[in-house]
Amino acid sequence: MYASISKKVGSVNNIYVRSDLAPEKPGRPMARIVLYSLLMRRTPILLAFLSLAGALGAQDFPVGRIVDRIECKDRRDQSYALYVPSSYVSGKTLPVIFAFDSGANGRLAVERFREAADKYQFIVVGSNNSRNGPWRPVIDAAWAMWTDAIALLPVDDKRVYAAGFASGARAASLFSWMIGRPVAGVIGCGAGLARETGLGDAMPAAYYGIVGTGDFNYREMNRLDVELDSKNVPHWIEIIDGGHEWPPVAECTAAVAWHEILAMRRGVIPRDDAVIDGFCTAELEQASALERSGALDWAVSRYERLASLLAGLRDTADLALSIRKIKDSPAYQKLMKEAGARDRKEGSLLADFGRVFGILEGSRQGRVDETSLDTRIQDLEKDMDGADAPADRVLAARLLYGLSEDAGGRGLGFLAVNALDKAVVCFEIAARASVHHPERQRIHLYNLACAHARRGSPKDALKSLKRSVELGFKDKALFLTDTDLDSLRKNPEFLEIIKSLGGD
Repeated sequence: MYASISKKVGSVNNIYVRSDLAPEKPGRPMARIVLYSLLMRRTPILLAFLSLAGALGAQDFPVGRIVDRIECKDRRDQSYALYVPSSYVSGKTLPVIFAFDSGANGRLAVERFREAADKYQFIVVGSNNSRNGPWRPVIDAAWAMWTDAIALLPVDDKRVYAAGFASGARAASLFSWMIGRPVAGVIGCGAGLARETGLGDAMPAAYYGIVGTGDFNYREMNRLDVELDSKNVPHWIEIIDGGHEWPPVAECTAAVAWHEILAMRRGVIPRDDAVIDGFCTAELEQASALERSGALDWAVSRYERLASLLAGLRDTADLALSIRKIKDSPAYQKLMKEAGARDRKEGSLLADFGRVFGILEGSRQGRVDETSLDTRIQDLEKDMDGADAPADRVLAARLLYGLSEDAGGRGLGFLAVNALDKAVVCFEIAARASVHHPERQRIHLYNLACAHARRGSPKDALKSLKRSVELGFKDKALFLTDTDLDSLRKNPEFLEIIKSLGGD
């Protein structure tokens, strides 16, 4: 089994809940979070002391460059990457972003916010331990990073933010619960809130989300946009071209600018017209470009978000006129009708895929109709390659990528519990749906070979293994050590595959 795809049960995009950290009752905080919460809420003097210590100690750290690894003083097994802005003045407290990467790459998370840190004077701290997986290590990492950073850095405790990508975004949404004190805002990239913890009703104080049109969590982020609006939570969901990945630096910088303007509106920091003007100019240019290109729904969304952000800071009458003009146009009405049909199609296909996995997991009756499923995949591939509307091509790409990742994650779960026939079905679906992503398809094919080998189907295993190698999977060390392939060790075809990989 390929180890760089999580060996944990479930979707590769989610944090997995284990029984030792499950909520005591639905909607209640996890025991560890409650402990942290009580500790911090009942000891405000501790926080004041830590903040003072931070103000005295930040000068010990280099400024203007990323420090890849700082070990936590009280937890040597925990560390974080750090960036203090180049123009830092000793003795001054600064806002801080605590960042979480789904692969425990603190530097990668910090790099995304380095430009914003210099531009708006933020400290950025990125965990090297928090990753996609069970909650307990995530909580440990967050707590260790928080307590160490607040003791050493000049943190403005009224302007603490959390950010993350994928499972890291879900961790960021619960950072306030993890440290037991309010967080000023969250930046979530590629995923929304941590619903599976039972704390999904814990709304952030302010939320800036970023999601790619090809991200399999695109639909989730759209639903979150509606939910946050209904609960009057200040928010901005930015939709960009791209898949399931950290957004570009420019997008992360814009997210910080949005939080800065919101802080001005709330009176937390002084009004800075240069920051407001810069953000507004960029947003109006993008909205106008979208309007000219015919993407009227996206243009309206951008105008509406900007008007909401500027309420109380600027006159938004011109924005209201632009919104009304577009919404009254026949082109917009037609576009919204098409978008509704597209949304229903996506929901229907996702429900179909869900039924397939429900049957495999035993929560639904029936059998998996692989022929029908294959037809759906073929139709999506045709749409991805040749649909007239760009939105239809994007939808097909998103559905295929999401299906391949979901099936691959479930396949690993079945493989872990020795449900080999079900693992085979999942890996076959994953490989079939990822033909446009050979770098992912070869991994799914390798895991399919492992499942076949373990269930005693050497011919099928070797076929999948060869195809994986043809697509570029050439980890010879893994081939030689993976116990899932032990049944093939003496097979001449397997030995030929090993020989083809070269090396010693």
